[in-house]
Amino acid sequence: MDTLVKDILNLENLSGLKRLTKPGGLDNVVTKVGILEYELTPGGRAFSSEEHWEKGEFILSTFQYAKNHPELITSAIRKMCQAGTSGIAIKNVFQTEIPDEAIRYANVHSYPIFLFTDQDLFFEDVIIAVNQLISGRRYQKYREDTIAEILFSSCDSRDIERRAKIVAPFLTNKYQTLYIAGRDPDVRPIIHEQALRANSCEAVRYKNDTFLFINQPDHSRPAEYYLERLGIRTADYYIGTSEIFFFRSRLRKAIMQAVYAARYSQMTDTAVVAFQDIGMYQFLFPNQSDPWIEDYYHTYIPVIQEFDVENNTELLETALLYEKHCGNIKEVAAEQNTHINTIRYRMKKIAELFGSDMGNAGFESRLMVALKIYKMRQLCDQIGDLL
Repeated sequence: MDTLVKDILNLENLSGLKRLTKPGGLDNVVTKVGILEYELTPGGRAFSSEEHWEKGEFILSTFQYAKNHPELITSAIRKMCQAGTSGIAIKNVFQTEIPDEAIRYANVHSYPIFLFTDQDLFFEDVIIAVNQLISGRRYQKYREDTIAEILFSSCDSRDIERRAKIVAPFLTNKYQTLYIAGRDPDVRPIIHEQALRANSCEAVRYKNDTFLFINQPDHSRPAEYYLERLGIRTADYYIGTSEIFFFRSRLRKAIMQAVYAARYSQMTDTAVVAFQDIGMYQFLFPNQSDPWIEDYYHTYIPVIQEFDVENNTELLETALLYEKHCGNIKEVAAEQNTHINTIRYRMKKIAELFGSDMGNAGFESRLMVALKIYKMRQLCDQIGDLL
């Protein structure tokens, strides 16, 4: 996971940086922090070399060498921008005027320039904070890639056990996996490291969401207990929980169970869902790409959809509510604000399309499965198939 200029601005001790340039360049990748400080040569010229800068370097400077030569700031901005550095923060202790020409050049090239507003903040503090952020992001990317290897590579139990120690180093042989997806795609849970350690948990970001690995003691507690202690408001997320596992070598299955339960949470608009409570979806989610399921789907759903298009009806919508309410016609009628006899007629019409009737328990159960597959496919088309 790359570190961007905007990520630096979110650091608590750097929140006082004031932007001098127009919005732009905040998505520049930061690879390291460098310092621009050098004296003038005897001839009065600033010594500078293109070799000073690396692509992605975020620069700190007081521009001491330019305190009587502000035009040198413009030259420096040009060279650093051309070298591909990510931006510059100036601690203007000498109150040197930043030339308008430098600001204009930076604006044209989306090169962000900032001013320190806290003169008590030292360059060393900035370097340490940013380097910690960068190294943390790199470790996070390493763990995210390792999860992908567990899911998609040909790993035997020993491979998975080894990778599990990378993903969650403190994971014991009795654990549970949670998958946490934000209802708002831009919202991720903020979990403090101290809280994770105190509750024997590990959190790993994966793509846009978060895995939470929980060590379950002898007297296992429900997932909600840990979510509350970590400050995670369940109403803000779709959360799936796996069963409790006893071997790290089964981490792949634990991860997949948590993801499928979270998908069911999203499909049913519920907060926390356990894998063991998702019913037939325990089978459907892992096999959604199976050609037999594809054929089964096409036996039923397109036929209903085609009838709706040709006759301007709402049979599929009614059928989906029928599945949602487990065949309770009164509840379907109430949700559609429609007379109960209308719902009966529509369900009768669906059965007739397949030469059956709704009194046929075999047909009704087959239709229910087809509708579940439809809902699953709609969700995967909407958010993508993680697995």
